[in-house]
Amino acid sequence: MKQLMRLALTMCVVLMHPQLWAHRLSDADLQLKIEQASVAAQLQLRLIDVQRELNLDADGDQQLRWGEVLAARDHITSWLNAQLRLQAGDTPCSWQLQRMQVSDRLGEPHLWLALAAQCPSAPERLEYALFFERDDSHRGIVTVIDGDTELRQILSPARPGIALQEGASLTSWWSFVESGVHHIIIGYDHLLFLFSLLLPAVLIRRGGRWHGAESPVQATLHLLWVVTAFTLAHSLTLISASLGWLQLPISWVERAIAASVILAALNNIWPLITRRHAALAFGFGLLHGFGFAAVLDTAGLQGTALVAPLLGFNLGVELGQLAVVALVLPILLLLRNQKSYSKWIMPLSSALIAAIALYWLMDRF
Repeated sequence: MKQLMRLALTMCVVLMHPQLWAHRLSDADLQLKIEQASVAAQLQLRLIDVQRELNLDADGDQQLRWGEVLAARDHITSWLNAQLRLQAGDTPCSWQLQRMQVSDRLGEPHLWLALAAQCPSAPERLEYALFFERDDSHRGIVTVIDGDTELRQILSPARPGIALQEGASLTSWWSFVESGVHHIIIGYDHLLFLFSLLLPAVLIRRGGRWHGAESPVQATLHLLWVVTAFTLAHSLTLISASLGWLQLPISWVERAIAASVILAALNNIWPLITRRHAALAFGFGLLHGFGFAAVLDTAGLQGTALVAPLLGFNLGVELGQLAVVALVLPILLLLRNQKSYSKWIMPLSSALIAAIALYWLMDRF
């Protein structure tokens, strides 16, 4: 019974987390081009993030207009200089805002900013703090071009700075691994789909009813086969979409992912697929790979420059996925033979997952 209560509490905490209701994770794309002491930058931010941070809606009518954005030019510049600090030694370099425009990216309006800075000497470090205080899930995807050298790194509250010099390739690559782990842990649509696969994985369908798997080894092998199928599928489409071989509109991908969560969860309650969970995981996993690819799309990486970040990000996704399985599997194995699990916990948890995914699906239209 203690394990039963622990699982129920865990599900409630995860499923009712406030960020679960967010539409898309927050990120920004920053590209720096360094020529000795001069720096040119392009920064793309989600317009909704800027509005929440700076409250640009001057008349408070909940309709942000271009005139209100233009009127806040000085406010935006001051904010950037405070939160995006470029250092040459101990001396900060001041950003000048040259141009602004709003454009659509990945189905959402983004604010595009052209910046320039003149430093007393070659800049050595960038400290990034945009939105971190308000949203610790925010990530800054930074590309630094200095002559023939290119450095890419994903910045986070745990890693907010980047050295603008050679020799940081391992740190840069590891930031993509961390981003992959981060994305699966707080990518709630992917996480709930994974939960939908895990919940019945320790059960077998016999005589029109769910029963606990005969042995922990049997249940574990079945679960690992299901997770492996999901991994192979989303890895295939992640690679294909990131390399530009096969792409779909992200708005439709997000809707399809929400629908996949609904169908997987409902299949636990009214089973149509009872023996081929791996096939179900593989089919829907293909959709989820396109969702993962959207993260790397914001990094603006192309060609061979994409290979190392792609491998690092995919490794991080798999590590995060394995961590979830390692956390949940022992509890499910303990509960699999209790009647309350197959009769109440598994179907009610699946119903809650389906309800949340239905909300997502409606919100994404």
